[in-house]
Amino acid sequence: MRKQLIALLAGAAVMLVTTAAMAVPITGTINFAGGLKLTGPAAVDTIANATGIDFIDPAFVSYGAEGTYAGIPLNTQVFFQDFDFAPILNPTPVSPLWTLTSGGTTFDFLLNTVATSYADNSLILNGTGILRGTDFDDTLGSWSLTTQGSSSILSFSATSTVPEPGTMLLLGAGFLGLAIYGKRRKNA
Repeated sequence: MRKQLIALLAGAAVMLVTTAAMAVPITGTINFAGGLKLTGPAAVDTIANATGIDFIDPAFVSYGAEGTYAGIPLNTQVFFQDFDFAPILNPTPVSPLWTLTSGGTTFDFLLNTVATSYADNSLILNGTGILRGTDFDDTLGSWSLTTQGSSSILSFSATSTVPEPGTMLLLGAGFLGLAIYGKRRKNA
């Protein structure tokens, strides 16, 4: 009986510690609109010979903020850091690529990767990075920038590495394993 009580108390302690340490990831999508200038080692006469971006600050939060970002008002100012994307991302990482503050919470994005493509006279940059926010866990995110050279649409989406149902499933599997171990030990 005493061993069962100890096991029950240990299980309860694990649940309390796990609950207290629950992750609060950033979820959803946020979009920005703003101006930029394409740069390069020579005169940039087409988007194809651009190698970098100089942002014309500030940019602004535009349509479609969802999830964690849903409460951020439209037209909230966003500040960007200039960077080069060709032949390699410079600086690496771009930390932070953008920063905004709303309601006492500061969000930013650490840019880690960039891939370049072209379509319909537009330069398209896609990649990954880390979304960060006050009182939130760092969250893997993806990003996209589409520009024709003078105006741009920027979209940042949060992607969680372990969805919350998956975390609970892993925790449950651990408790099931402990129960089976205890039952076998008791029967032996």
